[in-house]
Amino acid sequence: MVSMSANPVLVGCMSFEYLFVLDHRLSEQSNLPGHKRSEILGEAIGSVFNELFMQSVFQKSRVYSEEAVRQIFFEATQSPSLRISQESFAKFFSIVSMTFKAHLLRVNRKSDLVGLVNNQFRELRRILDEIGEFEVIRDVDKFRIRLIEWFEEMSYGEFARMRETLVNATRTFKTAVTILVGDKLQAPNGGLVFPIGTKDLSLAPKKAIRRAAVSTFGYIAKAIGPSDVLATLLNNLKVQERQQRVCTTVAIAIVAETCQPFTVLPALMNEYRIPELNVQNGVLKSLSFLCEYIGETSKDYIYAVTPLLEDALIDRDLVHRQTACSALGHLALGVQGLGCEDALLHLLNHVWPNIFETSPHVINAVMSAIQGIMVALGPGVILSYVLQGLFHPARHVREIYWKIYNNLYVYSQDGLSPAYPRIPDDKETGNVYGRPELDLVI
Repeated sequence: MVSMSANPVLVGCMSFEYLFVLDHRLSEQSNLPGHKRSEILGEAIGSVFNELFMQSVFQKSRVYSEEAVRQIFFEATQSPSLRISQESFAKFFSIVSMTFKAHLLRVNRKSDLVGLVNNQFRELRRILDEIGEFEVIRDVDKFRIRLIEWFEEMSYGEFARMRETLVNATRTFKTAVTILVGDKLQAPNGGLVFPIGTKDLSLAPKKAIRRAAVSTFGYIAKAIGPSDVLATLLNNLKVQERQQRVCTTVAIAIVAETCQPFTVLPALMNEYRIPELNVQNGVLKSLSFLCEYIGETSKDYIYAVTPLLEDALIDRDLVHRQTACSALGHLALGVQGLGCEDALLHLLNHVWPNIFETSPHVINAVMSAIQGIMVALGPGVILSYVLQGLFHPARHVREIYWKIYNNLYVYSQDGLSPAYPRIPDDKETGNVYGRPELDLVI
């Protein structure tokens, strides 16, 4: 669901960054008189923090498009004292937009956003004190106070929705900025990264180095406790680099294996509530690796993760369902014979509608889940589902059901014998279909 309250943050925080970049560019020009710099900054602040304009920004509406935001700041740079060409403005806007996006991806709570706005205001005030512009700071301070009050009125659900809306709105902001690349905050392809120590090694070209880097998190968590390591890893699920996210999910599973799953699962499941595809897929993949690593220990946690898997299995996103099926396959193999059949049967009912998916990756994951559940529940349960479609009038449906039946026959031919339906003997032809040995009772 799209938030209607995202524009004040988008325009306000980008306005602060716009003024910082503008001041940096002006201060680099040694031949520019001090009064000229003060005049340009004063006009720029008057343009972006204009009271009438800010009132329109605080009206609830759909988030501005990139073109609209670009136009707002282009008009702000066309003051009587300052004229910027389209080419120069494109570079200027890319720095402003990427800096804003870098800040946004580090904001997870309302307090983070309030802290960001206060820090931006303090820095702008320092610049204005330096050049002697004391009057315009009042307009900026009014905006800051109103923006913080805007945050305080939001519920946590509204804040999460607003953040998701802004993240989706800034997906197209992907320009490599020299300053951010130099500080290792951005990859050369324009994707933002969060470099914290060992995480950089997860991007190493050699698999052995990546494996050693991921294993290191287990030793670190054992030494200092899992909470700090887990906070870093969960934050790393937000990066755009896929390889780094995958290595992070393996590292989370290793931390769970080293420090026991109960130290990781609450935070991991709470992270799934963030309405962001990369984060949710990362949580599901971590859960898949975790169930694979801990084996039969899964029996203590299956009822805790069942609602999460249920939610993922009915999600519209294909990758959600695919990853949830992979996790369920490992989970079912771990809890075989441990009395968790009710939860597995419930989850099987959510897996079964996905047998008609056409994506090969999804089909492989669904078949893996069904085979895992077959081991845990027995082939007879799966056969009761399969018999409904073996003779369906539609060929496409029959093909899917016969494929599942053939897998059952290959892996559990003997286990199917007691589960076949009873067929009465045919007296006319003399064919005998009964199996009296199965009716023996001692």
